Amino acid sequence: MLQQLLAFILLCEFTTIRLSDETIRVELAQTHKEQVKGLKGRTELAENEGMLFVYETPQILPFWMKGVKIPLSIGFFDEKRELIGVKEMALSPIKIYYSPNLAQYALEMPAGWFERHNIPTGTRFEWDEHSR
Repeated sequence: MLQQLLAFILLCEFTTIRLSDETIRVELAQTHKEQVKGLKGRTELAENEGMLFVYETPQILPFWMKGVKIPLSIGFFDEKRELIGVKEMALSPIKIYYSPNLAQYALEMPAGWFERHNIPTGTRFEWDEHSR
């Protein structure tokens, strides 16, 4: 079991981003395979930890909760990394949550996170892509 956990940690790519006054440790989902897997099977997510989905071009992004075991909040960000919308995602394997406009990034966090941390639309996240 420990070997599987260590292998998982080594395969995942983590970095930190800044959103308003918050520093967030994020797991990156950049490939199609990583994006499809997302947070499926996870049973917990720490308060300032999440998953950042990175897409090559802005598009309407669809997300669903199939196989996800914890409720989540998702923030959608445009190509300038500005927050364009937040949705609360309940544990429903059939409901699809769409970005409100074209988005290039999506940040999944514990349920209610954006509200608890007073993150309004228009807030830009900072990320040194070369620090990974």
